[in-house]
Amino acid sequence: MNNIFKNKVVTFDTINQVTALFNPKIKKLNGKKFVAGIIPEGATVNDWAKDIHCYISWEHIVDFIIFDNIEDYISSTAKSQGE
Repeated sequence: MNNIFKNKVVTFDTINQVTALFNPKIKKLNGKKFVAGIIPEGATVNDWAKDIHCYISWEHIVDFIIFDNIEDYISSTAKSQGE
């Protein structure tokens, strides 16, 4: 499964929020699965979290969307905000 995310931007939807990660990988920590990646440009207001590593518990993910690259992700999020 890790290969489908390689060099992609993926938005992961949980019950509380949507988080975008670049090049995410499935990792195990203390027997629990996480999706680990880097927060891409445009994912947070004023890019305050750009390039920071983030882990999301796999069990809390409801769905996800895979974007081929950062440009596609930025273009899609701009459309969703009416820009």
